[in-house]
Amino acid sequence: MHPALTPGPAFNGWRIAGKKGKQSWAAVAAAASKPHAAPKLLPPTCDHAMSGSVTRPQLESLAKQTIVSLFNTRFPTGPRIPRNASKEVAVTTFLLRMQEPTPSTPTCASPPSKVISKTEFTLSQDPSSPGPSGPHSDAASLVHQVQGLIRSSGANVKAELISGRWSSQSSCNFVLVFNGNPTFKSVLSLQHIFARVFGSAYGLTPSHGYMRVILNSVPTMQDSPSSPLPMAQELHDELDRNDVCCSLLIFGNPYWLTARAEGSCHGSISFAFLDKDGSRLQRMIHNPLYMFGNRTSKVHKYISRPLLSECMRCLRLGHTEKRCCSPPSMIVCPICGNGHKEEEHAAKCPNVAKHVGVACTCPPVCINCICTRKPMAKGH
Repeated sequence: MHPALTPGPAFNGWRIAGKKGKQSWAAVAAAASKPHAAPKLLPPTCDHAMSGSVTRPQLESLAKQTIVSLFNTRFPTGPRIPRNASKEVAVTTFLLRMQEPTPSTPTCASPPSKVISKTEFTLSQDPSSPGPSGPHSDAASLVHQVQGLIRSSGANVKAELISGRWSSQSSCNFVLVFNGNPTFKSVLSLQHIFARVFGSAYGLTPSHGYMRVILNSVPTMQDSPSSPLPMAQELHDELDRNDVCCSLLIFGNPYWLTARAEGSCHGSISFAFLDKDGSRLQRMIHNPLYMFGNRTSKVHKYISRPLLSECMRCLRLGHTEKRCCSPPSMIVCPICGNGHKEEEHAAKCPNVAKHVGVACTCPPVCINCICTRKPMAKGH
């Protein structure tokens, strides 16, 4: 129940409620249910004077105290309106201060963030040249040598070498890492320096757009069966005679993939070139090349074979299951090399009588060593 309606001393149907004296119960209930008055809002001129421009008639329509309050709120710094100033002085001071330019807060403009980028180029060894017999040299030492030769040459090269690495432990290709995005042409101008460190058998190739293809049915003999195979420069000249190879940037020298067999008059060559969007390869596929006056067969992309391949059927190295000569039903145990599955080895091991427990404790054997009749070596 509302406090104003609580029972109290009453006289002839009237109730004494607070300081208002005698009131009827109906008057008290009506006053209790009356909604509270909404807070008084500032004139629209006041809100406009807080942020936008205001005219003299608008300020004169406000009270002096309101003008002073708005002035102090809008201009928190600087001189104040005197307390004993008249309304006219307050209006004039407000208008003069509003015309002054607002000082801009100095901001420390941070420089645009620089995108750190690097570009890689590969020094590829000519496949026709023999690879190094020993382990790879230290990559950091090779990079340091190249950097020193670039500085000593005094050439204005827009390419900064920052790092390098061998592409893999078994590969002869070396990856050069440059700062930024130098063009292939600018890095190619350092080819003579790369040759001094890595040898003349290494050529520069880009990381993007490198394409190597195989060209079959290339004539292998010209005058007689005893004539030597065409050299790399002859192959290069024959490729240039084709319109599709016009202005083609070829990396390294074209080389023969297969030696000429007895009675064979055709072979396969391989060469690499720059083809960023793959359009040049498509043109070669649809427009067969001509070599030494004969039309060659279809060009196809060169797919390098993995350095180590193992057949999952006979477990021999050097080929895959697709090219295996063994019958498809052949089964070889990878533990002992006999004709049973790996999960059956514990029961069909030839030395099962010597097992201490249920599991086989015999050392595994190498099927490749058994087939080649080599002594078993440790570590493989």
